Amino acid sequence: MKQRAFRADAFELAEGDQEWLRAKWGMIRKYQTEADAAVNRWRRLSDEINNYLDRKCITDVVERARYRSDSLALQDALETGKWLRGEATAHIADVNLYLKLKELGLL
Repeated sequence: MKQRAFRADAFELAEGDQEWLRAKWGMIRKYQTEADAAVNRWRRLSDEINNYLDRKCITDVVERARYRSDSLALQDALETGKWLRGEATAHIADVNLYLKLKELGLL
């Protein structure tokens, strides 16, 4: 089933609705920016761990995996990124639902 594209001219938004959408967009951008920073931190830490293991000539995949799983900073960066992306996704879903309901004339 082909989804119909959203038309910006399909309805008018009251000033309060526009403010709500701007606030939601700000939250989405904030969470996405923070998630990107967490992913970049994870990549940097992952590279540092890999470099350390390479310098120590540790090539066993199980041992390398143990080092990575033991790194609290690496796990924290990963979980932080996941949480922040989830928050952004939730706000995106709010906006999409609102716009669809508005487009259908249910709001």
